[in-house]
Amino acid sequence: MLLEEKIKASGLKKEYLLAQMHLKSMGSFSNKMNGVTEFTAGEIAALADSLRLTREEVHDIFLADRVVSESPEDGNED
Repeated sequence: MLLEEKIKASGLKKEYLLAQMHLKSMGSFSNKMNGVTEFTAGEIAALADSLRLTREEVHDIFLADRVVSESPEDGNED
């Protein structure tokens, strides 16, 4: 997972990131990391800032699987 790699490469402790995101437990953080619950916009912003992620990295980590591109084949022609 790209986020896990970025966290390891940063050298920051998960407890620090937890505090930056205003999460109260490691369980909440683990749920987000494992896709059980979603990161909020504020949490994404905190991680992006702490890990110094580029816009492209933020997109790849948090949005790439959720963004669906529309094409003429899907019946949404204008």
